[in-house]
Amino acid sequence: MKVTQSPLHQIEKLQESSGDTKFVEVAHAATRLVDGKLYATGGRVLSVVSTATDFHEARRAAYEVIGGIRLEGSHYRTDIALKVDEVENV
Repeated sequence: MKVTQSPLHQIEKLQESSGDTKFVEVAHAATRLVDGKLYATGGRVLSVVSTATDFHEARRAAYEVIGGIRLEGSHYRTDIALKVDEVENV
C-alpha cells in the first residue's frame, strides 16, 4: 500500500483476527505514532505476509486482511502471486 500523510484506520482489527487470518503478519514502515494513532509518512507503508497449509489459502488470507485495512488514498496490487495460485488450483 502506498500513500502519504494519511492516518491508518482500523489497523486494530488485525490484532483481533483469528481463524483463517491468524497467520497473517503486517509490517509497517514510513509511519509515525502521534497521540496513539499511526500515520503514514510516505512511500510503501504496509507489507502483509501470510502462511497457511497451502499457497492458495495463504494468499487468500493475506488479501482478506488487506481488504479490511482503511488508509485514505492508498492502493495495492491484486496480482501478487496470482499466476502461481492459478496454476496450483488447476
